[in-house]
Amino acid sequence: MSLLHLLFGEPTQDDRERVKAVQSYKTWKLNDCGIGVDAAEIAESAHYKEAMRQAAQIEVDDSWAC
Repeated sequence: MSLLHLLFGEPTQDDRERVKAVQSYKTWKLNDCGIGVDAAEIAESAHYKEAMRQAAQIEVDDSWAC
């Protein structure tokens, strides 16, 4: 058991899927905070476009407003 497991618990299936999605990106770079991916590559991805579509739909529906 690693220290990360002791501190944060076992990773969930969602965590594992997110890691696989990030690992599929082709452009990696090291920065001050760790490892990053190219923003242009993410903006062109289907997952990003779907997330932006869902965010726009939430704004149109006003379902996020109190």
